[in-house]
Amino acid sequence: MLSTVSSVLLLTNVNSFAEEIRLLAEGCDIKLTVESEWKDSYRVKEDIILCGSKYLEKINRAYLPNIVLILKDTESPVTFIKEGVTRFIFNHKDHREFIYAFCKADKVFVKNASASVKEVLQEANATRFYTDIYDFNFSNNKFYYKGKGIYLTDCEKAYLAEWLLNGHKDNKNRMKLCIMRKKFGETFLQDVDRHGQVKEK
Repeated sequence: MLSTVSSVLLLTNVNSFAEEIRLLAEGCDIKLTVESEWKDSYRVKEDIILCGSKYLEKINRAYLPNIVLILKDTESPVTFIKEGVTRFIFNHKDHREFIYAFCKADKVFVKNASASVKEVLQEANATRFYTDIYDFNFSNNKFYYKGKGIYLTDCEKAYLAEWLLNGHKDNKNRMKLCIMRKKFGETFLQDVDRHGQVKEK
């Protein structure tokens, strides 16, 4: 389950954007504070900090877990993950992404979100995803892409099993997919829809 945060700090010098986010925050009953610049003496009391990458180097690293980073079209999350940022806005025109950013997970949700492959397979009707270029056998832990064996972390396996076997693509965790495409190529699983079905050519 999700609940909304109570306060957000938005760093921006674009008034029209600040007004847009203010309306979204009001609709979620969230207190929004807007600052055009980061102040070194600023002690953040807000639950999350919403900002673009130009502010990142100025912000005290202690606040990195509180940041939701608004990515430009040309920016990859991988660079910022290495710096300690874990939450992102991929499309600043999609209000749904901001609304989700205003949410926090309770303990029950976190447990479900980090379900193991074994737990996912208990709800699945199959244990293997097989096409002409993918052969992912989740039961025996063997994964092939274009005929070559690939290594997947436990989190990546669980994410793919939930998507490819159960038909539930978790866009809130699509950072995992971004990382896999960084490893295996940009076309990795682009031919599969959000329900785990191969798209018609």
